[in-house]
Parts: sequence; structure tokens; C-alpha cells
Amino acid sequence: MKNLFFLSLLLLSTHIGAANCEENAGNFAEVVGCLNNEVSVLKEQLNKTYINLYMQTKAKTKLEVAQKSWNDYKEKQCDNFSLAEVGPTSTQMAISASCEIELIQNRITFLKSITQ
Repeated sequence: MKNLFFLSLLLLSTHIGAANCEENAGNFAEVVGCLNNEVSVLKEQLNKTYINLYMQTKAKTKLEVAQKSWNDYKEKQCDNFSLAEVGPTSTQMAISASCEIELIQNRITFLKSITQ
């Protein structure tokens, strides 16, 4: 079961660019820590991207509403849904972090496309 999970995590993280977590981590707790660190870095990038767009747009209120809606969706998708699927475990923490990584990367790409 543990090997199946690591295989699933590896496939998921390779897709979303977090493969270094498996390569550089010695155990599952380190993988989760690595994924959480990546989430933090991406949140900083997202905030910078959002601020950049916010400073450029005339539709500030609409952007604020859209970002709040996106945050609500991200929380429901990555926390509530994954928690319901696997329960409150370290596995859930890894799934939640991987979900956040993917959604944040997509949001950064989307916001950057608006400013180009």
C-alpha cells in the first residue's frame, strides 16, 4: 500500500513539477514537508503575480471577487474534498499539498496570461 501511494504521488508530482520532493526526501514526512515548502513558494509567486495584475487592471473589484472565488474553490477542492476521500492522515496532507501546487501553478499561469 505504501509503495502504491509513493508511486501515485510520484506520478502526480512529476506532472505538477514536484518530483524533486521524492528524489531528495528520505521518508514520507520529508516528502510532505517538501511539498508544503513548494506550496509556500508558489503562494508567494501567486501573490506577486496577483499584485502585478491588480496594479495594471482597471477592473480591480472584479479581480478581487474572482480571486476570492478561486481561493474558495481551491480550499474546497484541496482540503475539504481530499479530506473526505482519505481522512485526516499524512496521506491527506500530501494529496492536499499536491492539489494546491497544481491549482496555484495553473492560477499563476492564468493571471500572467492576462497581463501579456
